[in-house]
Amino acid sequence: MKNLIYILFFGLSFTSFSQDSVAVVLKDSTIRIGEQTQIQLQFFYTTIDSLEVEWPEFDNYLTNEVEIRDRSEVKTTPLDSTSDYNFLKQQTLLITSFDPNQHIIPRFEFIHQDSTYLSNELNFLVNTVEVDTTKGLTDIKPIYEVDYPVTEQLADFSKDNWYWFLIIALIILIVILYIKYKNRPIEEKPEPKIIIPAHIKALEVLNELKKNNAWESDNKKQYYSKLTDAVRLYLEDRYKIQALEKTTREIISELKYTNISVDDKYFLKEILRQADFVKFAKFTPSNDDGLNALNKSFEFVDKTKENQIVEPKISDDNVA
Repeated sequence: MKNLIYILFFGLSFTSFSQDSVAVVLKDSTIRIGEQTQIQLQFFYTTIDSLEVEWPEFDNYLTNEVEIRDRSEVKTTPLDSTSDYNFLKQQTLLITSFDPNQHIIPRFEFIHQDSTYLSNELNFLVNTVEVDTTKGLTDIKPIYEVDYPVTEQLADFSKDNWYWFLIIALIILIVILYIKYKNRPIEEKPEPKIIIPAHIKALEVLNELKKNNAWESDNKKQYYSKLTDAVRLYLEDRYKIQALEKTTREIISELKYTNISVDDKYFLKEILRQADFVKFAKFTPSNDDGLNALNKSFEFVDKTKENQIVEPKISDDNVA
């Protein structure tokens, strides 16, 4: 049964060097399949507002089964003197699920002044809607008679004599086209655009990274960005998906029906996720991990490129 009141779940943070705390507020702990509810992330702190709080980041899912449909901006609110804290940062997520089951919403991690705060796990129950399968299919509404007004009769008449309207329209179109194109200027043909095969463009970037020993650079974020951009652009050109604009989850989902092997899909998922950790979670991989990712990228492009010998071709967009 759907709760009629807010159920509060407070996660006690690690309080070393600080009196700050986090709280998670789940509006409904039980919903029916497809229904939506809200979850609030709150961070209470006493220090000055200018200090940064590192907020949890999400894609379109909290878990594999719980989907985020909408989210608010992270807002800061000053608290009055009756509170134990001076400031409150909070964000509201609109969530739903289409998997009837008992789900666990994981802990959320907040970082403030080199301290880490974790919320509690939340129980989230999604109930299904029972259907009475003993009853047969029935019409939504009964069959009823309709009037046949004059306007509909005229419309039917037009349908029966459509060819006359078509002949008149064709004559008018021919006259318009003749007048428009009779004295049109001759357009110059644009220079043909050479299309470079996807694997050649990807290998150029990968070879440049290999030549410069880029995996040894201290700037791991820049290295992984260039590496994954080359792989994503290759996927766009090779498999016609908008990989540069999609999350790792969305890319893997769109490649589900391609001829890419399971092992290559697994590598692709791992290298993109590792790059996400480097760019968004401040994860620092080793040089060996960076070199291994580069070598696997070479292997992935080589295995999935078009088998036939592909020569640069002229784009149809630039041929008159």
